[in-house]
Amino acid sequence: GRTETLGQEFPYQWIHENELPRIVEWVNALRDKGYLHDFDLTMINKKGESVFTSLNTTLLRNEVGNPIAMLSIVRNITERKRLTEELRDRTRQVELLNRIISTANQSMNFEEIFATIVKEIRELVPFDELSVAVLHSEEKTMELYAVESNLSDAISSRGAMIPLSKTISKYAIKKGTAIVVPDLSRYPRSVSYLEGLRSQISIPFYSKGEVLGTFNLASKTTGALTEKEAQILQPIADQIGGTADRIRLFQKVSEDATYIHNLLDSMDNAVYTVDRELRIQEVNKAWREFAIQSGMPEFADERTVHGKHILETIQDADLKKSYQTIIRDVLAGKTPYHSQEFPQEGPVEERVYQMRVNPMLINDRITGLVFTNTDITEIKRTEAALRQRNEELLALNEIATLVSSSLQLNHILRSVVPRIKKLLEADVVAIYLFQGQAGEIQLIEQVGLDDDAVQKIGRLGVNESATGFAIKRREPLFVNEGVPEDEVSRSANLDLSVNQRMRSFAAIPVRSKEKVLGALDVFYSKPREFSRQDQQILLLLAAQLGAAVDNALLYEQVSDQLNRLSALYELSQKLTSSLELDEIYRLVHTEVMTIIPLDSFFIELYQPQDQTIKRVYGVDLIDGQRVPAPVVTFAANDSDQSASWRVATTKSSILENRGAGPSLTEHAKRSAQKLPAALMYVPMVSKDKIIGIMSVQSYSPRMYTDSHLRLLESIANQTAIALEKANLYQETVRKSSEIEQRNRELDDFTYVVSHDLKEPLVTIEGYSNILLKDFEELFPPDGKEYLHTIAGSSERMKKLIDGLLTLSRLGRVSEIFNPVSVAQIIEEIRSDLEFTIEEKNAELTVQENIPTILCNETQIRIVFRNLISNGLKFNASLPPKVHIGHSTDEHAHHFFVQDNGIGIENEFFDKIFSIFQQLNPNEKYGGTGAGLTIVKKIVENHRGRIWVESSVGKGSIFHFTLPLDDHGEQWPQ
Repeated sequence: GRTETLGQEFPYQWIHENELPRIVEWVNALRDKGYLHDFDLTMINKKGESVFTSLNTTLLRNEVGNPIAMLSIVRNITERKRLTEELRDRTRQVELLNRIISTANQSMNFEEIFATIVKEIRELVPFDELSVAVLHSEEKTMELYAVESNLSDAISSRGAMIPLSKTISKYAIKKGTAIVVPDLSRYPRSVSYLEGLRSQISIPFYSKGEVLGTFNLASKTTGALTEKEAQILQPIADQIGGTADRIRLFQKVSEDATYIHNLLDSMDNAVYTVDRELRIQEVNKAWREFAIQSGMPEFADERTVHGKHILETIQDADLKKSYQTIIRDVLAGKTPYHSQEFPQEGPVEERVYQMRVNPMLINDRITGLVFTNTDITEIKRTEAALRQRNEELLALNEIATLVSSSLQLNHILRSVVPRIKKLLEADVVAIYLFQGQAGEIQLIEQVGLDDDAVQKIGRLGVNESATGFAIKRREPLFVNEGVPEDEVSRSANLDLSVNQRMRSFAAIPVRSKEKVLGALDVFYSKPREFSRQDQQILLLLAAQLGAAVDNALLYEQVSDQLNRLSALYELSQKLTSSLELDEIYRLVHTEVMTIIPLDSFFIELYQPQDQTIKRVYGVDLIDGQRVPAPVVTFAANDSDQSASWRVATTKSSILENRGAGPSLTEHAKRSAQKLPAALMYVPMVSKDKIIGIMSVQSYSPRMYTDSHLRLLESIANQTAIALEKANLYQETVRKSSEIEQRNRELDDFTYVVSHDLKEPLVTIEGYSNILLKDFEELFPPDGKEYLHTIAGSSERMKKLIDGLLTLSRLGRVSEIFNPVSVAQIIEEIRSDLEFTIEEKNAELTVQENIPTILCNETQIRIVFRNLISNGLKFNASLPPKVHIGHSTDEHAHHFFVQDNGIGIENEFFDKIFSIFQQLNPNEKYGGTGAGLTIVKKIVENHRGRIWVESSVGKGSIFHFTLPLDDHGEQWPQ
């Protein structure tokens, strides 16, 4: 039969041919059995497309129940069918992904995880090759991390490195998303195509936002792989990225843990960790040695100590209490770490450990503690030894400083001997020196002996003592135990306050160069092994003492003379700084008292015009008290002043040492004082003129020597000069208030520098002239020539001092800068040098329009005067010519002084500006060699520079600049 629907024939031709057998079977079943059924089938629409439909059929019956017709309803369920299949595929995909994730969570072996991925994907998508490739080498190569291939002649295998440029992966990486290539023939140079594959999917997977590699699926069939398969594979690729990252992290952690464990085992320090319950979790191999050395063999086995409470491993109660506080603070985060030293008694010896406690942090949470015990026993011993050596070095340095800081022997020994005793930890230290009788040494300084012992061994014979024995042999003597009692018993049997006999002894000769001066003795009440270090220290101390003693003895020999010279110098300094007569008298008296023993002192002024002597200052000893003598004037015929008159008229000094005699002073007679037993009278001479008499007297006999007389003469002459200058100063003050003000401003500079340096030269020159004048017949011709040379040299030295004085002034605060006409300065210099210019028939020319500049007028005048004078002085041309020129640019004024003189060789261009550097004999041209130095200093003070151009025989050009500021003004200093 035929089936009709609304008068239409049932469209069998629309049914997909694969469905026809099933339709026929279904219709027959309906006829025979009367089934009612819903049926899904595939149909073809007019466009020839497959359409999924649902056919719902109902059997219609008549009144008696017999079937008479069928009612069929056809619905289009294509979309529902697609959604159902998509849901089924998604479900299968999720199930596949869950199985892969489950495997990945249970394993850190990527090969095992990859095998699961291969198995699961093969159930969904047919493929010929599946691989995971990781990006390497600065993103230029891919490493095949895992490969599953059906190709028998595959080019790539696991671990192979493939250039990124020959892969499809580079497109996926560049694009950042899955790439589907249905036909690999478009990429004939790719590795996949060369292997025989014809379609491929590459999906990038990431780790922490960065591309780690690609997940690749390939088939030998063109078009076998589509976007659908790419969607299925995308979650798997995402999972691969996380899994690979986790595996890598696990591997790194495992490797780090292994490395750390091996590192800890290789350490010599005992390291152990505890959890928050203070149970030991892990110890390294060094723990065994620590446990054994600490007397805890029961904890030496690493297996037995695991799980033990940390306090069980601590035996010392105090340390255990300290641990409890430390652990609590570190676990609570109150202390970032703790470190302390602790001693640990062991079976052999006590050891010292450095314990450090650090928190174990995981995600900023303290999960336990790490203990490190470092054996620092040897370090502590070394530190102690170094500390002792350092203390010894400091003590030796202190002793060396004390030895070199003084030339007073008693002061040196009083300071040094106690420090030697402390340094050597000795019971007695004694210093013996040769003094008094020959063949004996005397105890000069000691520490540790009582009075009886000092009396007993205060003096020792060189041939009767151990100390003398060492001195005679010139070698140190060391007795480690048992001081000998034969010929050295006097120095050996020393009784201390503790009544113990000395057991150990050392005697070290004290030498300076090849001379033995004495010995350094060191005693110990207990046996002592003198180590090499001890011996070296003793020898060094003896050498230092030898140098100190030798210097001190030499100092004692010259100290009197040095004191006198120093007093003269001090007096000269003080006299130079004073212009008050009364102050000069007091200064002289004070200085004389320090260097010459006296009871009376007088200064008298000689007035030749009225033949009087006036005592202006005096101090006398009356009834044990020093009292000032009155100011008295004596006439020429006064017998009380006979000695003073004799000195004034003969210009000769008087020195007398006597037991008794007539009083020399009217004041002494009136005071009924005993007569002086020693006296000296000397003239006070200035410029070959006697201005007064200075005298000293002593009531002790034989007090004065020729040395005292020479010293008093020097003081008298210095005083005379000071008095003359004081008088001159006062006279000058009276004449001119302006000069007075000027002198006050320059007082310190003039008198300190000029007189301090020049007065010794005046003295030398004066004495030389006195010798030439008063004792000419006593000198042979050579001697007279020498004296003339001395006087001439003194005169030149004074000129050098004047040059230095000028130069030094330039270093002081300069006057203010003012506008100065250089042309006017040059004209004034021309006027000053008029005689020289006329005498030499010289020509001095000046360029027109020489400017007015901002400068220190006094100093610039010195510059031009020196340069012009030099141009005239060092000039043998006829006629001598000097020309002054000028130019100005935006930076500076440029002046030059040109002459036609003798010229300068190139090699001396710099030398001529150095102080006292003369290139020509002083006798020929004169001068001191300071002029150009002064010029250079002035120019530099004005922030300028100076240089010379010269040719020998043709003349010289001296250039100098005075810079301008940014506004065209000249720089002030």
